[in-house]
Amino acid sequence: MGEFVIIGDLDGNGTDDLVIRVPGANSNRGGVYIFYSLSSVNNSILEATAVIEGEEPNGGLGRFLWMADLNGDGKEDLIIGVPRANHNKGKIFIFYGRDMWGRIFPSFADVTIEGKNEGDRVGQFLLTGDFNEDGKADLAVGVPTADSKDGEIYLFYGGELRDTSISFESPAIQR
Repeated sequence: MGEFVIIGDLDGNGTDDLVIRVPGANSNRGGVYIFYSLSSVNNSILEATAVIEGEEPNGGLGRFLWMADLNGDGKEDLIIGVPRANHNKGKIFIFYGRDMWGRIFPSFADVTIEGKNEGDRVGQFLLTGDFNEDGKADLAVGVPTADSKDGEIYLFYGGELRDTSISFESPAIQR
């Protein structure tokens, strides 16, 4: 079916949901396939409840996936890293947990984080945890080629990802 799966409760109903990544789908544009409840999974990704389709040629949407409750609403949020997007600047798409149905595009994401320079490959290194110990999930984004290849790590604190579009040139970025 796919090459990587994650399990979490995206819709907050207490039942695990399955997310499958297929970065080579759609002529390497990539795709993420969502099945609400494990009992709805069968042998075909074509029967997924929701499909997030990559829009960029050779972007490989879904190459990196993660789930965490970043906005503190009790539902897992879907974090999709696309490091080859936008001439290898990279992007991260965050879809807050909810029911999603049918065909969905990355432009529908609740939050989009974009890399600054070609080769940054934002979205390749993602980690969540409660880094500031406030009880909320936080997002760490590693950019190994930033700052003349010395690398940087950006932290986004849980509950504070309110901007719908964030660039690494934005003052909303926390270092």
